[in-house]
Amino acid sequence: MIANAGIGPGFDTIRIALAISIVCWHSIEVSYGAEVAKSHMGHPFGAVTLALLPMFFALSGFLVAGSALRVGDLKHFIALRGLRIVPALSVEIVLSALMLGCALTTLPVREYLMQWEFFEYFGSVVGRIRTTLPGVFDGNPTPRTVNSALWTIAPELLCYVYVAILMLLGIFHSKRLATIIALALTAASFAVNWPIGVARDGDILPPDTLVLAFVYGNLIYLWRHRIPYSTVAFSVCALIGLFGIRAIGTVHASIFCLTYCIIYLGFVTLPNLHAFRTGDYSYGVYLYGYPIQQTVSYALPDLREWYWNLAIALPLTILMAAASWHMIEKRALALRHRLQQDAETKTPGSFATYLVLLMLSAYAFFLGVQSRIIWSDDVRGLAVIVFVSAAVAAAAIVLLLPRIRKTCI
Repeated sequence: MIANAGIGPGFDTIRIALAISIVCWHSIEVSYGAEVAKSHMGHPFGAVTLALLPMFFALSGFLVAGSALRVGDLKHFIALRGLRIVPALSVEIVLSALMLGCALTTLPVREYLMQWEFFEYFGSVVGRIRTTLPGVFDGNPTPRTVNSALWTIAPELLCYVYVAILMLLGIFHSKRLATIIALALTAASFAVNWPIGVARDGDILPPDTLVLAFVYGNLIYLWRHRIPYSTVAFSVCALIGLFGIRAIGTVHASIFCLTYCIIYLGFVTLPNLHAFRTGDYSYGVYLYGYPIQQTVSYALPDLREWYWNLAIALPLTILMAAASWHMIEKRALALRHRLQQDAETKTPGSFATYLVLLMLSAYAFFLGVQSRIIWSDDVRGLAVIVFVSAAVAAAAIVLLLPRIRKTCI
C-alpha cells in the first residue's frame, strides 16, 4: 500500500460509488418512510447498507491522514479541511433554508422566516445539526425532514478535531501511540454499546463506530508500509466485515476489516465514467441527494416508488453536485495554493499550545454531544468520558515524559 504516496487509482470511483449508493438507499426512505427503510436493514442486503457509512468514514480517515502528514502544520490542516467542507455545506444549507424552504413551506413566508426552527437550521454549518425546517415536507412519507444526510457532519468534524489534537500534541505521526489511542477508543465504544447493542431494531450504526472507522483509516495509512496488499486478505476481511457488522461482539473487528477492504479497492484500477472525471462530485452528491429526493417525493406523490424517485432524483443530484464542484468547491480549494505560499514554520509557545488544545477539546466535546456520542438519552457518556480521558492522559504522559526526565536530570 505504499505506491503513489498512498493515493490509489480507484479512490475517486469509490467515493462517487459510495455517495450514489447512499442516495439509492435514501430512495426507499423518502418513498415509503423511515420505518419501512429500517425494516429492510434486517434483510441479507441490509449488512451492505450498514457498511456504507463506515466505509465512507474509513476512506476519509485514510485520505485525511495522508493530507495531515503532507501538510504537517496544524493551522494549514484546519484551513484545508475547512475549505473542503464549509463552503459547499454553507451553500447547500442556505439554498435549502431560503429557496427550497420558502417555496415549499405550508406557512406564510414571513411566518416561516420568523420561526426559531428556521434559524436553528443554519447551525449545521458548525456541527449543531438540525435536519428540519418549519412546514416543509409535512405530507411526505418521511415528514419534515429536509436533509437527513446532514447528521453525519458532526461526527465528521469530530474526526478532524481528533486529528488536529494529535497533531498539536505531536503524536499523530507516531504509529504506536496512535494505535494505543485507537485501542482505547475501541474499548470505550465497546463499553458504551454493550448494554444496548448495535444496529438494533434495524437502525443504523451508532456514531461512535463511524468515528472509529475514521480512526482505523488513519491507522492503516500510518502502517501502510507494513500492511500487505493481498486479494486473500481482502476476501477474508470482506466476509468478516459483512457477517460481523450487526453484533456488538464483532462490530469493531468488522469495521476494521471493512476499512481494509475499501482502501484495498482504492488501489485497484476501477472504471470511472467520463462524466465523473472532471471533478470530485461525491461530496455534492451526498449533500444534495436527500433534499432533491424529498422534493421529488413532494412534487410527484403518484410516483412514490423507490425506482421512480431514484430515476428522477439521481440525475438532478449529479447536476447539482457538478455545479457545486465547479462553482463552489473547486474555487474554495484553489485557495490552498495561497495558503502554501504564505506558509511559515513557527513553533507556538507553551501557552498558545495549551490554549489551542483547550479550544479543540471544548469543540470536540460540543461535537460529541451533537453527535449523541456523549450525553445521549441513555447512560453512555460517562464511559466515553472515562475511556477517552484515559487515552488522552496516557498520550500526554508519554509525550511529556522525556521533558520530565530532562527537567529531573
